[in-house]
Amino acid sequence: MVLVLVNTIANNFYAKLVRGIEDAARISGYNVMICATHGDRAIEDAYLQLLLNKAVDGAVFTSTTLPEAELLLLNERYPLVLCDEHYVNEALTYVGIDNETAAYEAVGHLVQQGRKRIVHVSVDNCNQTTLGRLCGYKRALAESGILFDPKLLLFGNYGYRVAYAKMDALLHSGTKADAAFAVSDRMAAASINAAQAHGMRVPQDFAVIGFDNTDITNIYNPTISTVSQSQQAMGHTAMELLVRKMENLQFTEHVILRHELFLHASTEG
Repeated sequence: MVLVLVNTIANNFYAKLVRGIEDAARISGYNVMICATHGDRAIEDAYLQLLLNKAVDGAVFTSTTLPEAELLLLNERYPLVLCDEHYVNEALTYVGIDNETAAYEAVGHLVQQGRKRIVHVSVDNCNQTTLGRLCGYKRALAESGILFDPKLLLFGNYGYRVAYAKMDALLHSGTKADAAFAVSDRMAAASINAAQAHGMRVPQDFAVIGFDNTDITNIYNPTISTVSQSQQAMGHTAMELLVRKMENLQFTEHVILRHELFLHASTEG
């Protein structure tokens, strides 16, 4: 039995990730226990007792509230793998994508289209995925000679409603913006609707790129450009790494998977 810690089971991103973990676990003869922490340290600690008491053989962390030092201590005694969200530490085994490069390419595409007032719709946390995407956003601006404007940095919670409210308030304030790069597809959809509510045409007046290539990108109108990462492949790889970690606690590997920029009507119309 292996433990899989996720932030929420409501997000389609995690659903695909878990599917990949389950497929690989079945091949190796393991069952999967999925536990949603909702970003709550107390809940995560309670589930981790299963690992400490050896009720499970290992754990995959797709998100965690634990600081790096505590993860390193756990890693010395128990098999664990970080999936998608990770600390950049040689001692920890993880799989993910190069979030900084992915964001750099997405924002770079907007810059190439002539966009100069690009909003970054992010989340106010210390996750490596979030920080990497912010760094990529800033690097793309800097290399294009565009000054970073803190007013164009908005914080949501990966969901639609908060992102819509923040983008609506920004545009209502009269702040000029001609594009948005969001760290989730739901926040990208919110940015589109907020811009349209202010009389802006998408993508002529306001172009939008999201992240994750979830189902909403193809069914939304207009369809949403997005950074695609294979959640299922990521989950499958994480479980394969965990099997090797359970066979040899000293095993360590860092796997960076490919990402791809999928361009749709929210930037190309």
